[in-house]
Amino acid sequence: MTGILLPDGFTVEIPDDPYQAFLDVAQTWTADQTFALSTQLSFRDSDNFIHSNTDDQITINAVDLIKFGLSGINELQLSGELLKFIQGANSVALNWATTSELDVEIDDTAEYTFTANDFYPVTTDAQDSGLATNRWDGTYSQFTNSSHATDPSSQVANFWYSEADKAHKLECDAGILYDVCAFQGPVADSVVADTTTKTAFTQTYDIAANSLVAGTTYEFWFSGDLSTDASIDYEWFLAGDAVSILATGVAAQTAVSAKSWFVHGYFTCRSIGASGTIQANAVFGYNRAGSIPALTSLLSTHDTTQVITIAAQVQMSVAGLGKSATMKQFILKKLT
Repeated sequence: MTGILLPDGFTVEIPDDPYQAFLDVAQTWTADQTFALSTQLSFRDSDNFIHSNTDDQITINAVDLIKFGLSGINELQLSGELLKFIQGANSVALNWATTSELDVEIDDTAEYTFTANDFYPVTTDAQDSGLATNRWDGTYSQFTNSSHATDPSSQVANFWYSEADKAHKLECDAGILYDVCAFQGPVADSVVADTTTKTAFTQTYDIAANSLVAGTTYEFWFSGDLSTDASIDYEWFLAGDAVSILATGVAAQTAVSAKSWFVHGYFTCRSIGASGTIQANAVFGYNRAGSIPALTSLLSTHDTTQVITIAAQVQMSVAGLGKSATMKQFILKKLT
């Protein structure tokens, strides 16, 4: 049955059961169909009258475009790959540009793209207009900003935490790498006692192989307290593996209990390679009447192609159960 003309205000309703009148009638429209404002056309599920597979699903070819609302005023367009909202001359759309890329379009221009674990501006103009973006590619967070005549001149920077280096790292597109923070600790005291051997406290930090460049600079601070039941000499060291980066020199102490000490300084890589050099300077002090903080300096040789383990050490001139040094803080921070 074809060629049925419905007057304005007339409703045709096809229910599920019982079957009535227009059961299993198929109509193919090859041109736009116009319904008057007062016409209501209702479809309900009756076998395969509309539905060809899943119940309550209407399938439309991907190339087809369905429009709702008043054209060009308040309009919703829908197709297999596009969802578009239109109001006058303005529009916002979600459009599958490819099978793995979803674009956000503003006024028919792709401005932002979603891909797996990623969201970023599509057009160069969007970046150069001064917009800042934050991207996550599944491994790194990437910050992008427009370039300026004055600093910062870098457009892209990666920021991440390195498990190997125990550091937050910041890398600009010029390839310069900064560790925002290296190592801070400890969460518990570390004690060296009853020995005359140069001994490291338990907290250490590894500088990754080949990560040092000429000019790389670290700041360090380690501090704690000491106790002795007799006169004794203490000396503290900052070690890079078996080689001292810094030695404080001897601090003579009489019998005391829980007296404070500290070492604070900087070391800078001067050269790299198997015979790389590191220059260190520091000030150290300890709690004894008449003592004042002292300055110390050392240039040492290290193989920067290998991992360099940084450790704070202490050496005592006399052994004994009543003689100890405790480290309560060890802070290492990469500056450049």
